[in-house]
Amino acid sequence: MKILVVCDDYWHPARTSRAGLAPLTDHGFEFDWIESADGLTGVALAERMDSTPLVILTKSNNISAADQTPWMTPDIEAAFAD
Repeated sequence: MKILVVCDDYWHPARTSRAGLAPLTDHGFEFDWIESADGLTGVALAERMDSTPLVILTKSNNISAADQTPWMTPDIEAAFAD
């Protein structure tokens, strides 16, 4: 099963998500990672979400651990809702 993981912010570093989910690769899970939301659009996110049956969101409203600028926009919210 392929899983999209949206992760990495100041409080939830990507390395924690990667380490926690790594054992699942031994059981056939494949991960597609989005660690930086810089330039991410709702359309781009929706396209990646459409190709995976499961999305794990482990990210607050920071672009990345290094950039605490908010990334959640109405079109990204709509992609999650759809």
